[in-house]
Parts: sequence; structure tokens; C-alpha cells
Amino acid sequence: PHIQFETCLSHDTIRGLERPSAMALRKSKQGHVAFAAINGDFYNTVSPNHGHPVNGQVLQGQVAKKPHSSRPVIAFDHEKNPFIDVITFSGTLKSGNSTYAISDVNNSRNTNDLILFNRFFGTNTRTNQWGTEAVATITEGNWTTNQPIQLKIEKLLKNQGSTPISGEKVVLSGNGDAAVFLNGLQVGDTVELELKTGLKSLQELTPAITELIGGDRAILKSGVVQENNWPELHPRTAIGYSADKSKIIMAVVDGRSNDSRGVSTKQLADIMKLSGAADALNLDGGGSSVMVVRNEIKNTPVSYTHLTLPTKRIV
Repeated sequence: PHIQFETCLSHDTIRGLERPSAMALRKSKQGHVAFAAINGDFYNTVSPNHGHPVNGQVLQGQVAKKPHSSRPVIAFDHEKNPFIDVITFSGTLKSGNSTYAISDVNNSRNTNDLILFNRFFGTNTRTNQWGTEAVATITEGNWTTNQPIQLKIEKLLKNQGSTPISGEKVVLSGNGDAAVFLNGLQVGDTVELELKTGLKSLQELTPAITELIGGDRAILKSGVVQENNWPELHPRTAIGYSADKSKIIMAVVDGRSNDSRGVSTKQLADIMKLSGAADALNLDGGGSSVMVVRNEIKNTPVSYTHLTLPTKRIV
């Protein structure tokens, strides 16, 4: 009952880079200790979006990036049940009898788009002046998916752009038809926001997701090793769970060294199955593969070869 599963972004934004060892140390405090950590999703290596997760991410119920339409994730609901699947996504904003679709979360705004920006995007929306932006705060409900929440409109800014994002406030940013929709609101109005996620393979099951992070392929399904092998030998990282979902298994394999050449994703699936997993997801590997336990790096990551590690222990 005292164990939680949380995802993390580098410096709490979707841009930039940070080592998992530094994240674990930064996120630990009295009563909330990150005692085990591994690296997560693949990420963009090209500026200006260096560090952007390739897939989606949800942290403490808030969507930082919407899930990829064809790449699987591992997600946890509010009761800590895990799921590995491709996740569908949609969203709506309602005002009275009028509804407008949410186009994306924390992404560029295009013609007629309605974009939701939150604290994970950075200090401001980085938008141009061709639109309307509404600053809002949550008044009823909790951040999660598949459950409507109530937002109160605090500011309406027309034809300005780059609206500051402050704390837990969100910014609804519209262009074209979406701007017209937002222009129909007034300061003090209450609107209803709902972000919907679903499991692609089981469309009738729509858990209220509180944590989500992406990978590139499911390597183990219901105890069956998948025929989607990435054959090159590399350092690898995987996460999975037992058939009854009572155990989470995380594995890191070193590679690109004289001590360990690495493994293929099929070999990684075999390791996960032998470790008790029935379902497993391949996460980002290569130089990113690292396992941290109580602030100690337990493997030998190739990108950490010349790094002096902190000696402070988390207790």
C-alpha cells in the first residue's frame, strides 16, 4: 500500500534532458522516496524539441503529451492497476450546450486548433498572436483521464500569444474556429474539460489513467514472446507485470562493452518472462539504460562511464 508508480520529466518539462539518477534524487523527500528508478520513453534528439518524449506521458493525472497513435505505453490507473497497450486519445471542452474538440496537449497550435497547455510545457505557450487564449484553474474534480473536471476562466487574452503558464493553472489556446469558441466565454465562466483515453485492443475498457509512459513495442503479451524482434544487440530496458498484476518487473541489460554485448528485444522478452512477467514493454535503451536503487546506479551505463556519482544516500 505504500508503493506508488510515478513517471517523471526532465526538470518537469517536456523539453530538455536529465539523468534518471538526478531525477530520483530531486523527487525524493521525507515520506516520498524514489527508491527505484529506470529510464523511460524514447525522446527527440533534434532541436528545438530536444528531449520531447516520442510517445505520450501522464504524470499525477495530468497529460503532458498525448499518446502516439501506434506506439504502446505502460499506464497505471488510480488503483495502481497496470496496462500495456496502444492508447487512444480525444478531448472536449464544453460551455453550456456548446462543445469543441481538444486538438492536442502541449503542442504547436495550427489552424482551428484548440490546444491545452499546462505546467509541463514550460513558462509560456510560445504561440503567435493569431488567436485567443483563456487562462483557467480547476474548481471541481481531480486531474485524471476519462473523468470531467470543471475549470473557471480567469483571463481571456485576444491576439497576444505567448501567455504565461503559472503553477497549476492551464491555458486553453485557440486559433480560427477555436478562437471564436473561446471568444464566446467570459471571465468567471465555468467550463467542463474531459480528456479521454482508451485501450486500443479493448475499446470498452477506459481506465482513469494517473500515470503513463511510452515505449516502442510490446515484447511479451499474456506470456507469449512477440514476433517483433529488434535483432541488434544493444543495452535494453523493459518494464512489465505478472499475470495477476500483483508484481511489477523492471529490467536493465548492459551492452556495448567488453563485459556485455547487450541483447535483442526477443532476448529481453525471454528475460522478462523468466523473471515472472506475463506482459512487458521495451523502453528506451542504448546509452539511456540505467537502474537506480536507493540513489545508487546498479548497472554500468555506457553514457555514465566518466560520471562522478553523488555520494548522498536517500534513506
